Amino acid sequence: MKTTYLIFLLFIFIKTVNCQAQVKKTNITDVDSLTLTHIRYKTVKIALSQLLKDRFVTLVSKDNMLETVTINTGYQKINQRISSGAVDKIDLRRSRDVHASNIFQKLEGNSPILFDKTGDSKRSMTIRGLSSINNTNLPLIVLDNFPYEGDPNWINPEDIDDITILKDAAASAIWGTRAGNGVIVITTKKGKYNSPNRVTIASGVQVQNKPNLYSLNRISSSGVVDLENFLFEKGRYDNQNSFNMPYLSPVVEHLIAIREGIGDKKDHEQAIANYRKLDVRDDYSKYMYRTAVNQYQNLSIEGGSRNLRYQFSARMDNNTGTLDEKLKKNLIRTFIEIELHPKIRLSTDLQYVDNNFKEGRTAYSPSNGRPYLMLADNDGNPIRQAKNRVGYLDTVGQGLLNDWFEYPLIEYKKKHSILASNMVLANVTADIKLLKGLNLQGNYGFQFVSTRDKQRYDEDSYMVRNLINSYAAVDYAKRTVTSAIPTGGILDQSDQIQKTHNVRFGVNYEKRWRGLLFTALLGTEWRQANAESAQYRFYGFDPDTYTVSKVDYRNPYTHFIDKSTIYVPYLDDKHLKINRSRSQYANASVSYNGRYVLTGSVRRDASNLFGVKTNERWQPLWSIGYKWNLSEERFFKIAWIDALSLRGSYGISGNVDQSRSAITTIRYTNPDRYTNLPQAIISQYSNPDLRWEKNTIWNTGIDFSFMSGKINGSLDYYKKWGTDLFGRYPVDYTAIPNKGVLRNIAAMKGNGVDLKLNGNIPFGNRVFFTPQFMINFNTDKVTDYYYEGNYAYEFLSYGTSVTGQVGYPVYSILTYKWNGLDANGNPVGELDGQRSIDYPNIKLQDKSVLEYKGTVVPRYSGYFNPGMSLGNVDVSASFLYKLGHIFRRTPVGYNELIAMGGLGDGSGDFDRRWKVSGDENKTDIPSFIYPVDTERSSFYQSSSILVEDASHIRLQNLSVGYKFRINKTVAGRLFCNATNLGIIWRKNNKGIDPDYLSQFRPKKQISLGINLTYN
Repeated sequence: MKTTYLIFLLFIFIKTVNCQAQVKKTNITDVDSLTLTHIRYKTVKIALSQLLKDRFVTLVSKDNMLETVTINTGYQKINQRISSGAVDKIDLRRSRDVHASNIFQKLEGNSPILFDKTGDSKRSMTIRGLSSINNTNLPLIVLDNFPYEGDPNWINPEDIDDITILKDAAASAIWGTRAGNGVIVITTKKGKYNSPNRVTIASGVQVQNKPNLYSLNRISSSGVVDLENFLFEKGRYDNQNSFNMPYLSPVVEHLIAIREGIGDKKDHEQAIANYRKLDVRDDYSKYMYRTAVNQYQNLSIEGGSRNLRYQFSARMDNNTGTLDEKLKKNLIRTFIEIELHPKIRLSTDLQYVDNNFKEGRTAYSPSNGRPYLMLADNDGNPIRQAKNRVGYLDTVGQGLLNDWFEYPLIEYKKKHSILASNMVLANVTADIKLLKGLNLQGNYGFQFVSTRDKQRYDEDSYMVRNLINSYAAVDYAKRTVTSAIPTGGILDQSDQIQKTHNVRFGVNYEKRWRGLLFTALLGTEWRQANAESAQYRFYGFDPDTYTVSKVDYRNPYTHFIDKSTIYVPYLDDKHLKINRSRSQYANASVSYNGRYVLTGSVRRDASNLFGVKTNERWQPLWSIGYKWNLSEERFFKIAWIDALSLRGSYGISGNVDQSRSAITTIRYTNPDRYTNLPQAIISQYSNPDLRWEKNTIWNTGIDFSFMSGKINGSLDYYKKWGTDLFGRYPVDYTAIPNKGVLRNIAAMKGNGVDLKLNGNIPFGNRVFFTPQFMINFNTDKVTDYYYEGNYAYEFLSYGTSVTGQVGYPVYSILTYKWNGLDANGNPVGELDGQRSIDYPNIKLQDKSVLEYKGTVVPRYSGYFNPGMSLGNVDVSASFLYKLGHIFRRTPVGYNELIAMGGLGDGSGDFDRRWKVSGDENKTDIPSFIYPVDTERSSFYQSSSILVEDASHIRLQNLSVGYKFRINKTVAGRLFCNATNLGIIWRKNNKGIDPDYLSQFRPKKQISLGINLTYN
């Protein structure tokens, strides 16, 4: 926190507001220096010659006051004291011990970002809730002043110097149409002028246990055997010899043998009983999964001289996952800034990434196969599995075909999947001081990303053997076989190349005059992003000679088993996308005596994606803001309040979906099989009114510091309005073969509160308690949306997709009312206000009969991070909480169970279903009836009984660190960290982790590390 005082006269005793200057010599003509003192600022001694030159003295706040905070918006650096925006500066020290391959793993529990683990990519990472309905809600990531298009895993966490979160319009509107979801500004280390060389070495290792494969609610092996017995008695498998020879499980084969009197009945019954005791998860845990080990080493060198500063870093990651997958990553970065002239500085920032990922063993899939089908026998030999009847595959082809069985235990050894990626990032900046307070800055950013994904299947892999056999034609008389698929392996390859160019020119101006400080930024920028991709398949691939074979894609063939007409699978696809944008921007602020601040920004964005006419492609955006540093007023005399500021802002930013286009676009696909002529499909229909989504934000906030800086923080209240949002609009489907197209017709609104508290409470001279607390409250509601439908079933929502109901949250759950089970185990609903099992008519009621259960997006989220330092030892913890939201647990699906395709999460409810009269008082899972009543099952799966409270608190991590010094030049720090320590409280009583629905919960991770610094 800095305050500048103008010294008016040198020949009298100097006095300013609340500031006294003591002349060191009584004879004014002999004065050679001045000493300035202030209760809130450090004492400053200044030479008379310097004072005559500058006429300004800068006082720096004492250590027990709020430190000076600089906000980097990606365009300019602003003193937070004169910023009207809602921003969060991340305390990177709190997450320094977290072993992470990307920076965002360090931000969970240390930032206002809400991370969603349920798998919805549109809201996997949000700031202040949702801003869009059908578009992405991910914030813009800015790395060293330019939008970052690469993988977050390629940003070296050890290189990060500062992370600033821009939350409201005053802070983020400078980024225009890409700032509607908030902005994450990341600044890397760049060394300092006039500083000695500093070498830092960091190394760490992390271990993670195998996942708990038994955590999902999966049907037991005994339950599957019971189900197969029941279905067998009902005649489900009577057509076992149909033309396509469908697969029959070992249990069913034994039941058929018993029915047909083949073999000893007791032996078959004993074999069936043995299957009840088996669980394939035992084999997966034994043969497939292992303890994960992640390692990294990082070297950093930085320093500077009078006209030079630099930073160099190199990092190596060597990770082995729980499936023995391998990730090797190398990152190299170098930054150099040279002062060519006192008014000219030139800098270059280069980064190179080499990333290689090799796929490991086969992961366990709960829905893939009966749970009693093991991978290996008692001696560890692989057990074969079939896609058709075993007896048929054993004899078909009379030994002329390839082995038609799959061996899951060793199949991963015959598939070689490697993903190789490279990235080059280059930034060049020139800064020229034209006049006093006037700077010209030019920036050029280039990003190149190349990715190659190669999946090679060996000749003896099941994938290749199955294809060759399926296209085979056997001449039994001549004992010969021909196939449309040549012998040899198969190589699938996809390549992606992305090039992004950014050019920016801007002018910065700063002027001080009689207590006024005026700053302004004016500039323009151009951006072009080219994305090109291609996919290929090669048959008969020989990895030794790198040769391939030709195949006939045009002519039809006959499937060996079901005799259907088939063609050779064809994979040859290419894509090219070019996005261009241009922007003009201006930002200005004026402050008086550091107490009163006004800010404003305007920006115009244009893109080749929007508007048929050039003048319709521009989108104007703007913001205004104010700040009143109340504690700087003369009348403010509350001793225990160190700093108190009021601020507010209002403005409009935007959101963009770069996959949309204003004109009708077609996409060429594979040639027609019959004519071999090129063909294309319409991928987007004409939408000449297409434009950016608009996000309007109003924000008011308070910044404060109490008791000599022992407690500080901020409190914000905001409102958001989203207009021109993408929503499905009906069209004439006799002209366009589609029920609707996305247009800018939807709207939503939201509001919320952010509270952040930081503490630095001393207990003596060596012990400090440093707690951090944050709570984010947010709600959203759809205010305009077109949604077709007249009946209740058309408005059901599980929270996994956009609800689209006006008056409700974007992601909400609407269900049928639940009235328990009846005496026969039937789920009971409500029809015309009465209990009913008339499912067809229940669903045809008006939508008003549905129950709104809540939103799946947390209304309250945040963290509590207590920390303590005791001399050279520091201890910290991170507690995350998410409250006020719900989830729908996965129900059992009887139709899916019958087909043996729904054996995943939720299928375990089959073992706990209603079975006999009276069970309706002990369970809420309906009875199993056959044939399955689809309407009955649909009602149950859409009923309110499946909705649970998702509120929970988890212990995210614990850290212990120890600082030491080897000698005067070498200092170090040892640390230990534990992450993913699990839930310590949950509202639901089912033992379900709401963050990992139908997923395996990650096991805890333990890491050790050391940092050594030579200075």
